[in-house]
Amino acid sequence: MTTAPGRLCTVSEMRKLEAAAMSAGIAEGQLMENAGAAVFREISTRANGLSGKSAVVLAGPGHNGGDGLVVARHMARARALVTIVVSRPRESDLLVEAAVQAGARIITFSPGLARRCAANADIVVDCLLGIGSSPPLRGQVERILQEIDGLTGPFRVACDIASGIDADTGATDENAFSADVTVSTGPIKIGSLLHPAQAKSGRLVETDIGLPGNSLSELGGRILRPEDEAKSLPERTAAGHKGTYGKVLIAAGCRSYRGAAILACLGAARTGAGMVSLASIEPVIAASAARTSSVTYENLVEVDGYIAATNSEPVAKSIESADAAVVGPGLGRNPGTDEFTRSLIRAAPDHTPMVVDADALNACAPAPGALASCRSGLVVTPHPGEMGRLLGTSAIQVQRNRLASALEGAKLLGQVVVLKGAGSIVAEPDGAYVVCPWTVPALSHAGSGDVLAGVIGSLLAQGLKPAPAARLGVLIHTLAGQKAGERRGPAGAIADDLPEEIPEVIEELRALCAG
Repeated sequence: MTTAPGRLCTVSEMRKLEAAAMSAGIAEGQLMENAGAAVFREISTRANGLSGKSAVVLAGPGHNGGDGLVVARHMARARALVTIVVSRPRESDLLVEAAVQAGARIITFSPGLARRCAANADIVVDCLLGIGSSPPLRGQVERILQEIDGLTGPFRVACDIASGIDADTGATDENAFSADVTVSTGPIKIGSLLHPAQAKSGRLVETDIGLPGNSLSELGGRILRPEDEAKSLPERTAAGHKGTYGKVLIAAGCRSYRGAAILACLGAARTGAGMVSLASIEPVIAASAARTSSVTYENLVEVDGYIAATNSEPVAKSIESADAAVVGPGLGRNPGTDEFTRSLIRAAPDHTPMVVDADALNACAPAPGALASCRSGLVVTPHPGEMGRLLGTSAIQVQRNRLASALEGAKLLGQVVVLKGAGSIVAEPDGAYVVCPWTVPALSHAGSGDVLAGVIGSLLAQGLKPAPAARLGVLIHTLAGQKAGERRGPAGAIADDLPEEIPEVIEELRALCAG
């Protein structure tokens, strides 16, 4: 997906990085030269040389356009046939003069020009808009992108971020530039990784443009990568036994949602927990026992098909002897069950980490005091609707800025948050975060989140801290979804298929780590 180290930044963070570079004595013009040269090197490498190839550079009026003029100059010097299409004249511009002297041709856009130039080009480079812009597209830039929309012949490169994408939120204009590769000048801009912008961004590449290393090291965001997270896999030894690999206590299910508990248990077991115990009502236990013999059970008092409030004390005692707990999958909404959930979280022992998912989150919203006060270490796994309820807003607002919502939730609760969805985000209370770079259609089925809760619970039981357990859990779950989709198709793969793929995913990650 990207070259190492996969750093991410917001617009404001990039502005601070640029300011730090200038404070360190790197002139703004030098940063532009560095950026253009870095983009050129990536283009030349990926195009296997440029001599004799035709290239069109689309240049806007701002700094991104300036980067494009540097790219055009380098390409012309590499003997490419370069045409620069500017959205409006750039008067008395030394960068224009240098590009022309190197052999590039420059033309100001007029209707039909962009399509004529790009139709027969080998390479089209988008340098129209930078990180300071956001949809909707307007004026000449919109007309240029409308003209080249749908062209499939040229190799399409976006400089820093594709024009028409919001660099923070991923909001995307329907006519945004569609890139085969986005060459980021410095860290990757978070918006290019988020849905729906991800589909327009293509392959993402981070480059070095001379930003100060100490400032880069302060960035909190990075891309979720197998080579990073595989190092956290719990060790399996020849002398290990069921007690070695931890016990997970899962409180889940109601009469209407029996499958959620089963999926959470299977997710935990397939991820390597030594013991999995399900605390639930008899109909849920019966359904689980019919599916697997690997789970033990704690039969809870039932009221109208739900777990009764009186169960919180005995389940809390069971958690005392567990290495991790999962609370929430398929609990349903019922006043007694809501009170059971809140009481259980408040009574949780400090030494037992927990995953709080699904209806357990709804029970704690919109005043999530129980979550914030829990000292055992939680991984909270909301989808956008649940995240909205925790924050007192809507799923639509959460989706408009997923990163800001995840970070706000982690800070509000003081817990690790996994905001599920296309481009899942794992956010920590101190502002650190990772973004999953894959969108997996096969995970768009009921129950897939229940499997994820079990996977993370299993990793917690095997000794991982909440943040690494959440990151590795999201990775395993995502890769399992990819495998299920490849075997059965994105529509045919269902949540039941995911646990079966987990062992193979884990072994592949172990091999990656060993290699």
